[in-house]
Amino acid sequence: MSDPTSSTSTPTDLATKVKRRLSETGYPLELRVAREARRHTNPVYVTQSRQYVDPLTDKLRETDVVACWTAQSGDDFRFVYLSIECKSKPLPWVIFDAGEGPTDDAKSRWEWAVRHEFPDPWSNAADLSDYFHLNRTLFRPSLVGTGVVEVDMGSSTPRDQRNAAWDAVQSAVAAAHGITRDMNPEDPLPGTEWASIRIAVFPVVVTSGALFRGFLTPEGELAVEPIERGEVLVRSSTDVGLTRCLIVTEDALPEVLAHAAETVKAL
Repeated sequence: MSDPTSSTSTPTDLATKVKRRLSETGYPLELRVAREARRHTNPVYVTQSRQYVDPLTDKLRETDVVACWTAQSGDDFRFVYLSIECKSKPLPWVIFDAGEGPTDDAKSRWEWAVRHEFPDPWSNAADLSDYFHLNRTLFRPSLVGTGVVEVDMGSSTPRDQRNAAWDAVQSAVAAAHGITRDMNPEDPLPGTEWASIRIAVFPVVVTSGALFRGFLTPEGELAVEPIERGEVLVRSSTDVGLTRCLIVTEDALPEVLAHAAETVKAL
């Protein structure tokens, strides 16, 4: 096999080969997700390959994309983060749920967020009602799944293989907790003092493949329907409670980003 970096290869030839190889990885999806976050929703910042300490292993890891939005009212500061894991996979993913319609408990959605509050925890979700019922925030009614699986269309069954979809969810959730653990809401921003601060971090997995929901019909038959957005609840360790993780297709990402930008105004 010839060496693509040999003297007979021109820089243009080598660039073409490098591009072809990178196109087979997840890097292009990560770049597109970060660009989409920067382009439309006016975040404070968007970072890629952010490092964090995994709360499960205490090891340093990286998440793909982190986006942040802020809002201020007097000395009160609000922050909403998305910790985004990007998965460029052609295999379909299925989120299993109970087969019911979207639920609309905004208070639970706040409790399922990875959050940090100072000086006092905020437990009253009534203030969210106007935004919530307008479906403009991340507290909108949604289908809460019980699990997610990547389906190999070959000879093996889903349970015979490593569940890459669930691994992605666990990574996004670990990143959300790791990012939050790096923050100290008692320390004000440079040059500022605040009366209160409220931080919410929402883990998100973006897949470039097909996404479905799976559930049983009233007759007990398995039904599979295409969707663009779903979510699951994860408890990644005994030290943290249930955490909500959004799972979306790349096409649905702009809507999620818009909802994140509106969510910070509702906190």
